[in-house]
Amino acid sequence: EESFYNCTSLKSVSLPKSLIEIGKNSFYNTPLETVYFEGSELDWKYLTVGEGNEALQNATVYFDCKIYPDLSDEPADFSAVDEAIERANAIDKSLYSDESVAALEKAVNSVDKTLTADKQSTVDDYVSAINAAIRGLKYRQADYYSVEAALDAASKVRREYCTEESLAALDSAVNAVEYGLDIRRQSEVSEYARTINAALAAIKYFDANYSAVDAAVAAAAKVERSMWSDTSLARLDAAVNSVEYGLDITQQSTVDLFADSINRAIAAIRSQNPALYGICEKTAAIAGCSTYMSRRHAKPHK
Repeated sequence: EESFYNCTSLKSVSLPKSLIEIGKNSFYNTPLETVYFEGSELDWKYLTVGEGNEALQNATVYFDCKIYPDLSDEPADFSAVDEAIERANAIDKSLYSDESVAALEKAVNSVDKTLTADKQSTVDDYVSAINAAIRGLKYRQADYYSVEAALDAASKVRREYCTEESLAALDSAVNAVEYGLDIRRQSEVSEYARTINAALAAIKYFDANYSAVDAAVAAAAKVERSMWSDTSLARLDAAVNSVEYGLDITQQSTVDLFADSINRAIAAIRSQNPALYGICEKTAAIAGCSTYMSRRHAKPHK
């Protein structure tokens, strides 16, 4: 009722075929002249019109009118689509999974810019699809390659050779690793690897066993150097001087080589003339005794 009541500038109106009743005073006090009715003349006759609508009843009525505009030749409104595509293009797709990026690209590429205004609902669906794909983007998983490499190195540590304190620091770094982080937290993942590698670098090993080296050096010190050539002694000295102290147990084989090198140099001296080596030892002993006796019986110097 009173839809256009007292609309003094209303001269024409379009009415749909679906209209079945016009309420009281809907066109009261209007200068209505023309009515465009979508239905037929018969449809108009069955239309219920309430009182106070004399202007409607006195107006000229045209039947079977197309009251909605023909939109088949008008371009659809793609402004919302363009905005959605702009948002999609601004996204750094390298941060997201291939699958979710593919879904977004599919939504964008499905847009048909040739659609006309009568297909506006389809155009609006493009916007919804693109926005849904943007919301559905999933971040890539962080790269754990450096973490895995560090963990592999940690697993190869000879724990029986290491101090408990340094192993505790390594285990703490390994156990701190949190899996399943996405690319936004890549710096945290990289820090896991750095911490493990730092703990590996700080591992403290037990000292190597130098007992065999010490025995060989002691044997070399007992060699009567005055009885042998400079060449053979040079080999022995080189072997003794090559010993590097302070190595840890992981380098035990190197330490053992030091001892072996000295022992071989001593054996090489003996192999030159085994008999002479024995004589030299006895001669050195006799010489020592003679010196002692001559000093014992010497007359005091006045």
